[in-house]
Amino acid sequence: MQEEWTREMDGEALWQALRDKYESEPLPIRYLNQRFFKRVDHLLADVDAEDSVLELGAGPGVSSMHLYQTLGKNRTFAISEGDARLVECLKAMKLPFPVSQEDITKLDRADNSWDGLICLEVLEHLPSQALVEQALQEIFRVAQKWVILSVPNEPLWRVLNMMRGAYWSDWGNTPGHINHWSPSAFAQLVGQYGTVVNMEKPLPWTILKIQVP
Repeated sequence: MQEEWTREMDGEALWQALRDKYESEPLPIRYLNQRFFKRVDHLLADVDAEDSVLELGAGPGVSSMHLYQTLGKNRTFAISEGDARLVECLKAMKLPFPVSQEDITKLDRADNSWDGLICLEVLEHLPSQALVEQALQEIFRVAQKWVILSVPNEPLWRVLNMMRGAYWSDWGNTPGHINHWSPSAFAQLVGQYGTVVNMEKPLPWTILKIQVP
């Protein structure tokens, strides 16, 4: 799903803009990113060693490399991304796992074909609530055992943006963030598709682990 602010960028510019969110942010934000990944790691700690894992919406691949290292190299792991420009960049990296292009709302995967699916910081970018629900239906159709999802913790996310002087004209909303959920609202939404077994709230995110029915 292309966002308005990315449509005119070539692949290299988009790639760098997204990677800068991890690599060029001030130290406090990089610290928050590290805490985020630590909580994701916590949710992965009890995943079976033989579970196959698919990451959706890999973006610039920062989360992908972290997940690959956390999960261990001797398991089936793959990633996909919807933007062809990013997929081209990901493939150019010669990553040690498969990369594919697919729409998160129309996954080209068989039912229950992956033990676990991970989708981090994607759902807030989808253009409508209907597409969010389509994506969730697809995610839980493909997953056999468990799913991990993350979104910004709202309205905390916007409050913190405004406290640091960012995006004042849009009340602290990060460009491209279309959908907004509090932790309880997100858990209620996702709970329609599976059983929420764990919730982590590292500032300023919500991360859920859901057991597939």
